[in-house]
Amino acid sequence: MEWGDELELGWLLLPRFHGRGYATEAARTIRQLVPGRVISLIRVENTRSINVARKLGMRLERDIQFVGRPTHVYVSDVASSDDC
Repeated sequence: MEWGDELELGWLLLPRFHGRGYATEAARTIRQLVPGRVISLIRVENTRSINVARKLGMRLERDIQFVGRPTHVYVSDVASSDDC
């Protein structure tokens, strides 16, 4: 698979909605609709998004520079009922 051919799952919430589980719930619902591999590009300092990715059963695959900033690439190979 060429870089850039992967489907990316992301989330963005206003700060007043942080910590309420909304990102996890929404991403989990969307993830169930997408078979196969998906990635999430998460800046290394974004601990809240890293926690969401982990709750979705995603794993850290590699680190890259994206738009000049250190970025984690989290992956989920299969949307299973256990992960989502």
